[in-house]
Amino acid sequence: MRWCRWVIPMLLLAAACSSASTQSVAPSLSSPASTPSATASETAAIPDELVGDWESRKGSDSVLLTIRDNGTYLVLRVPAMGIGHMTAVDGTQLDFFGGDPCADRGSYEWSIEGETLTFIPVGEDECPGRAAVLDELPYARRE
Repeated sequence: MRWCRWVIPMLLLAAACSSASTQSVAPSLSSPASTPSATASETAAIPDELVGDWESRKGSDSVLLTIRDNGTYLVLRVPAMGIGHMTAVDGTQLDFFGGDPCADRGSYEWSIEGETLTFIPVGEDECPGRAAVLDELPYARRE
């Protein structure tokens, strides 16, 4: 798989950088489904057009967002990484929750124009790391 060539080196780099900085986040690579705050009824119903790999830039950092159809997500922004759950509230809103490093809930309206995905917060997201990589940051679909 083409994405493996990029993701595996990024994970190794994230692990190496996390030992050099107390601000870095290096959560376990275990499945987010094992997070106690998530229940089966809260995960799923992710619209098909969101599923897949999306990439963006935040300043000089590259950001990779992977959205899975099982209601989980992964964000890589070297040297940090975040994982969690999401559920579709309606056709245009997602709730993110049960994550590592932040389990608080955050809601976002999403839209896709062409191949660009954007998120607009619905209220305040109590997870500053998640807000930093979702709030109005344009993502392009990775092929």
